Amino acid sequence: MNFHHILLRSALILAGILATAHAALADQASDLLAKHKAFVGWQFGDGTFSTLRLRETLRDSQQAIVRTTQIVRAGVAYRSTSKEQKTGDVTDAGFTGRVLWATNRNGFTRQVVGDTEKADIAFDILFNEGTTALLGVSEPSQVVDGQTYQVVRVKADASAAIDLYIDPQTGSYKRAVIDPGGEYEETLDILAYGDFMPGKKMITRWKYDNSQYIHERSDFQVNGSVTDDQLHPPKQSAIWTFANNKPFPIKVTDDRIYVDATVNGARGHFILDTGASSGILLTPDFVTRARVKHVENSEAYGLAGSTRTTIDKVDKVEIGGNTLSNVIVTSLSSNFEERERPDGLIGFDLFAAAIVTLDLDKQEMTIADPATSVVDKNAGISAVVDLSNQIPTIPAKLNGSIDVNAMLDSGNPLEVLFGPALINKYRLTMLVDQSVVGWLQSHPVMSGIGAGSEIEQCGKLQTISFGPIVYQQPPACESYSVGDFGERRVLVGFDFIKNFNYVFDYPESTLVLIPRKP
Repeated sequence: MNFHHILLRSALILAGILATAHAALADQASDLLAKHKAFVGWQFGDGTFSTLRLRETLRDSQQAIVRTTQIVRAGVAYRSTSKEQKTGDVTDAGFTGRVLWATNRNGFTRQVVGDTEKADIAFDILFNEGTTALLGVSEPSQVVDGQTYQVVRVKADASAAIDLYIDPQTGSYKRAVIDPGGEYEETLDILAYGDFMPGKKMITRWKYDNSQYIHERSDFQVNGSVTDDQLHPPKQSAIWTFANNKPFPIKVTDDRIYVDATVNGARGHFILDTGASSGILLTPDFVTRARVKHVENSEAYGLAGSTRTTIDKVDKVEIGGNTLSNVIVTSLSSNFEERERPDGLIGFDLFAAAIVTLDLDKQEMTIADPATSVVDKNAGISAVVDLSNQIPTIPAKLNGSIDVNAMLDSGNPLEVLFGPALINKYRLTMLVDQSVVGWLQSHPVMSGIGAGSEIEQCGKLQTISFGPIVYQQPPACESYSVGDFGERRVLVGFDFIKNFNYVFDYPESTLVLIPRKP
């Protein structure tokens, strides 16, 4: 037998061994999923229930209730309504069977898209026993609390992957990792199963890895009446009256966009802040002038920490000849220390249910009714915008190789802020001046909406790119605060944002970036 025949025979034998091994792994994964299905006694879509209601409670380490959520489901469609105990804020989220959606406290509904959508669908598959209907692939076994668990990875076409840590004796899930290795990786430790029907189990207690907060599900009601209205998004509580679709003036400086607005008849000067996920924030001096109605005490979160706030309500916010009525706002505990002496921030609630055009060249803004306006997506770079955290987020790439989700924050004067994981885990390189003279410039003290501050490490990246547009050596800083947003999320500030004009079409989850002329 010649050498080539020996190689061919060896290759065929190896292929057979690998095929046998892969088949064995597939059989093992299938057997484990079947054991889990037998353990819970059902699988989503098998007719066990047509409708389902339940209550979800989040408790802190002292067993105090932090949040309560009422969930109603009919088939794949569902709606959850959550109330924060401390602030009284009520928000909704759901799935129509085609679109994932979520609301904020003013009832503005946004679509959930992109990687966030995939992670949310994976979460829904896990908690509604859809995992056993998927093809599983065996992964290396893992030890949790001294016990070995078999790991099976499953994934639906529209979802992120899920790693299931399965007890080989009982078939119960000990742990689930959603989007393993991805931007939205989330580890859930499953603490208990309970019967929601005789012989039908569901996850009833769990916590997220390293968290002291416990989630519980209870009060199951099966196969009762559910109406379409109970599944649909709620009506907006804050309402736009569109009376002017013509441009009106704004002020553009080197590091801010300012806009004038009238709140309850009091004229104010505000920072236009796309990163203000809380919506509209007012300073205490302006709150007094505008005679707002106090609702609850709360906290606001931003770079470098949190600050005491109050939740208030205003009758009218008039801007550019258009009026937003019955608006919940946040009132800050201190005034801004800036030359412009702004009266607050205007963020998500301005954009949420309108089409907003920013022309930085002409220093003009336009607010238009989405029901009667058409956005020209060919006017610039059109991007599907993720609004899951109420900050416009679009795909970007750092140094030509690291994919990130970039949050566009016009209220942040810097260019790029990123968390430590991009350097430590993904090997992002940045040129930093470590000389004695340059150290203070490359390690500034940063502060934001919070009362605290932190020392950043700043320098220059090689590139940042959005679609076909590439910027060379953009200024950037490593921020531990931004790390809270996720491993592959970066905050892109005004130093980059000012290179474009914009059309914000939040109702259609679209953002058009129009490069400005040099």
